[in-house]
Amino acid sequence: MWHKDLDSLVEIVDTNSDRIAAIRICCGSISILILQVYLPAANHDISSFRSSVDQLWDICSVHTESNYILIMGDFNARFPRSDVTTHLRSRDMYVTELAKSLHLYVATDTVSCTGPPFTFYPYNDANPSRIDHVLLDEHLSHTVNSCGIIPDAPPNVSRHLPELPNNKGASLANITYEHLKYGGPTLTECLVKVFNSILTNCQVPYGFKHGLIVTLHKEKGKQPTDPNSYRAISLIPVV
Repeated sequence: MWHKDLDSLVEIVDTNSDRIAAIRICCGSISILILQVYLPAANHDISSFRSSVDQLWDICSVHTESNYILIMGDFNARFPRSDVTTHLRSRDMYVTELAKSLHLYVATDTVSCTGPPFTFYPYNDANPSRIDHVLLDEHLSHTVNSCGIIPDAPPNVSRHLPELPNNKGASLANITYEHLKYGGPTLTECLVKVFNSILTNCQVPYGFKHGLIVTLHKEKGKQPTDPNSYRAISLIPVV
């Protein structure tokens, strides 16, 4: 997804993959191939993981001569880091070789990245890890490190509020869309500060990550005493 004002600069690239999406952004003499990936998780065999990485390498190698490369997403693998001691698995070493062969560096592991050290926390006793990464062409390092975040502004937030639907369920905090729509300028200012803080600190508030699961009766004719007559929905925070 991109802003409609960028339509003339963006070209969708066919990857022939359900795990890799790509677009090319052409701005003057600079062309950047941006790939979004979701590589197979640990419950898939290593051969399927390697196949996806090989496909990713094939796509990049075709475009690397005329485009800068940017890969981001859920790699379901870890890259070696100097500040964290981890045992590298075969999938970790495979993506590391991918980055080296394409002359990419892991931007999410640089000093300038102030995000959380881990992005995945297992339900069991296993150690947390960072499996979401941004890989950049080495030639873009100076440009990226000099970039800043453009703060959001109240008009940009307030113009979306009227589009929110009414009469929807509240979240765990008992906040509904109506609260946001009719909260006025003061509430809009608070929302802007929250959103800018998320972008600046790369941290999502704890309360934004939890939903309330409720059950709804499916339809007429279903026995109310039968658990199979209900479906579960999750009420996520409206903010």
